[in-house]
This record gives sequence, structure tokens and C-alpha cells, in this order.
Amino acid sequence: MSRVVKISGKVKVENSEIANEAIRESGVSGIFIRNGVFEFNEYDYNDGYGKRVEIEKVEKLYKQKLNGYLRKLEEETKRLKEQKRLAELKRIEEEKRRIEEERKRIEEEKRVYREEQFDKVIKNAEKQGYKLKKEVREDNTIKLVLQKRVY
Repeated sequence: MSRVVKISGKVKVENSEIANEAIRESGVSGIFIRNGVFEFNEYDYNDGYGKRVEIEKVEKLYKQKLNGYLRKLEEETKRLKEQKRLAELKRIEEEKRRIEEERKRIEEEKRVYREEQFDKVIKNAEKQGYKLKKEVREDNTIKLVLQKRVY
């Protein structure tokens, strides 16, 4: 008379979806996942060695699938980190470009304001009888000199 015994695998199951897929693909029936390990239930004791080999086959397939899954997950994580890094660099470059545009806009506004003030000063000086003289300096800047007209 034969006995009914349980054979448990040695590999700890971390991902039940991959484990179920490995069981389906192995084509071996009677394997279940209990307490985080592969297990054969209710079989004839005389077939014990064959069942042990079948469990090892399923465990090997599970390990291969799990390693592939973990590798894929790691690659996805690296890709996401790279995308975040590139997005951050792009955001920083955009911010620098925006700041540079703002600086140029402000410089242009200052230049226009200085020219308007210069024109006002010149008109006012001419009304009051001053004569305008320009003096070019060594560093290519222009110094304006107002000279009072004497009659």
C-alpha cells in the first residue's frame, strides 16, 4: 500500500504571479503555492523522486522568470531615473534661458530709460542756454559736457 505525503520546494516564492506562470508553463499538475513555497499534495509515495524532480524543474523556471522580471524592473527604474534627470536638466536650462531673457529685457528697458533721461537733460539744458560738448574717453565712453553760453 502506498502512502500520501507532501513534498515542499526549497525556493521561497516572492512573486506569486510569476510563480503561477511558472507552474502553468512547466505543464506539471498538482503543484500549489503554500506558505511561500512550491508544494506537491496527495501523491503516491512511490513516485516521490519524480515529484521532487518536477518541483525542482518548476523552481528553476520560477527563478529564471523572477530574474528576468527583476532585471526588467531594474532597467525600468534606471530608465525612469534617467528620464527624471533629463527632465530636471531641461527644466534648469529652461530656467536659465528665461532668466537670461529677463536680464536682456531689463537691460533694454534701462537703456531706453537712460536715453529718454538724456534727451530730457539735453533739451532742458538747451532751453537754459547751455551748449553741449561731447568728449570721447580712452575706454570708448562718451562724456557729455554742458558749457554755459556767455553773450
